Parts: sequence; C-alpha cells; structure tokens
Amino acid sequence: MSYLLLSVRFLSITLRRKIRAGRFGPLPSINSLTTHYTYILFLHSLRAFFDLK
Repeated sequence: MSYLLLSVRFLSITLRRKIRAGRFGPLPSINSLTTHYTYILFLHSLRAFFDLK
C-alpha cells in the first residue's frame, strides 16, 4: 500500500513538472486542466478499487 502511494505521489510530481515546463502542447492551460482531472479520476478509481477489495 505504501509503495502504491509513493508511486502515485511520484506520478503527481512528474505531471506537475511537465505542466510547468509546458510540454503538453501549444495550449498548456487546457492541457494541464485535462491532465489534472484525469489524474483525479485515476486517484478515485484507485481508491474505489481498494475499497472493493
């Protein structure tokens, strides 16, 4: 469980760095919003998956 939390934290840090660098295309604001919401959905799906177990 702790390993999963560490990996998720690492993913969030790398996503934030990529968003700050603007590597997601010509429109970093829209792309950063989409990546942020997909990341939130990913976290909620992980939480639901572990609650089902």
